[in-house]
Amino acid sequence: MILRVPRALIVVLNQIYKRTFSRSYLSECATFYRGNKLLQTINIDLVIVIILVLLGFVIGFIGGMVGLVLGVLRLAFIILGVESSFSLSSSSSSSSVGVAAGTNIGVTTVGAAAAAIRHFQQKNISFQTFLIMAATGSIGGFLGSFFTKYIPATILLGLIAIIVLYEAFVIIKSSRKKRDKEMRSYDNEGDNNNMNLIHGTSGALPSNPSDPSDISGVRKKQFIFIESFIGFGIGFVGGLVGLIAGSIRLPAMISVLKMETKVAIGTNLAVSSLTGASSLVGHLINGNVDFLIMITMGPAAMLGGYMGAKYTNRFSEGSLKLIIGIVLIVVTGFIIWRIFYAIG
Repeated sequence: MILRVPRALIVVLNQIYKRTFSRSYLSECATFYRGNKLLQTINIDLVIVIILVLLGFVIGFIGGMVGLVLGVLRLAFIILGVESSFSLSSSSSSSSVGVAAGTNIGVTTVGAAAAAIRHFQQKNISFQTFLIMAATGSIGGFLGSFFTKYIPATILLGLIAIIVLYEAFVIIKSSRKKRDKEMRSYDNEGDNNNMNLIHGTSGALPSNPSDPSDISGVRKKQFIFIESFIGFGIGFVGGLVGLIAGSIRLPAMISVLKMETKVAIGTNLAVSSLTGASSLVGHLINGNVDFLIMITMGPAAMLGGYMGAKYTNRFSEGSLKLIIGIVLIVVTGFIIWRIFYAIG
């Protein structure tokens, strides 16, 4: 069967081709391009847009899977976007870091919220811990923001880097023990129990402190106090340095509260989304949000976070801890970068 193209269409296409690639037309386009700064800006920064979208998705995916918002990783690239002509604003360099921080909080919040929704569907959230830590963390973050000018951020960031690095190695060490235990269970209990371990169904702690049904009386009050203390303290430190501080909260949930790793992941993201939303309101009021970057990275972070959260239950307890530990080491590196950026 031969496809016949109408002669009139061929004539029209030929005229369009001649018109488009004629020297006079190309000269007109070049003149228009040189005189249109907006067009030059959009063309030049198309690469930055693509980079920000890809980074938004990748960082969101990893964060949704391991329960970390990873704002400190994203901040470095958002600063690049804000300080470039992509923002199309006339903000001075002194305010660009503040705008980058506010934009980062916004992208982090929507990404964490999307991932938390997926974790809620997978029943990976402890509502008692979420409510207590979200409430106390928001109060701590609000109060901490007032003390920012009194304490050098570099000192606090250095302290956070030490804590995160220490917790990373503790979690990695714990992951090795957990994986050895899983291998012994595989050898002793057969394929059925091993499948339960891989999918995490038998990895739940029978006396999980985050489960109110397993705690009563004085012991329950003690855990509520511990959750409140951790939530407020981490929120306060986060408010001081402008971070949601999920990289400190998640290890505390695993090491101190002894939560099941996948539940700690979902709960940490849920808490981060709420505390991030409260911080975002303040940045919006102060005009510290670049909406172009927010629109560029936000949807990508939401998609990445939601998709990444789907993979959490596919890893064993030991594997999740190992991945979290490795990611925390990378986070430490970016925190150190931020210290030198602030000094410079």
